[in-house]
Amino acid sequence: MPGSSRLEDVLGISGQRLREIIENLKYKYPLIFVDSPTGVPFDTLPAFEVFDYQIIVVEIERSPIYSFETMVENEVLKLKALGDRFGLEVGVVINKVREASDVIDKIVEIIETEIGVPVLGVIPFDDAVPESVNAGIPVLVYRPHSDAAIAFKEAGQLTEEWIFGSSTQT
Repeated sequence: MPGSSRLEDVLGISGQRLREIIENLKYKYPLIFVDSPTGVPFDTLPAFEVFDYQIIVVEIERSPIYSFETMVENEVLKLKALGDRFGLEVGVVINKVREASDVIDKIVEIIETEIGVPVLGVIPFDDAVPESVNAGIPVLVYRPHSDAAIAFKEAGQLTEEWIFGSSTQT
């Protein structure tokens, strides 16, 4: 999606129209994902009031190594406050991870223990993802056994359990 912070640039429709679309789709689908670019001023969107869940995707590669823990904490706190304002259940996915597991474990602990938000997935940086994007094929199909594909599957299972209470797969 485009990186614009204006809803009209991203979707070509007004916030009110998006809200109407989501309300209509709720009757047909049990779960609707609305992806948005970084920086969308959600507190100005009328559609935000019809959401039940907010999944914050944090890309830690966007921050210098010496400050990404603080960046992640600040980003999650800010977006959680917004979700709380609208009564949303808030979860986090950490994306494009290159750091050592002990560093990521510390970040997960901060998010879950200090902030009180479940981490639904930790997706490693994986060359299979940009390759699959360039091929126009989802990474789960393009390279189903890649580290990222496996992590996406696990994140999907955790998200399903978070939303519906338990996994429907056996």
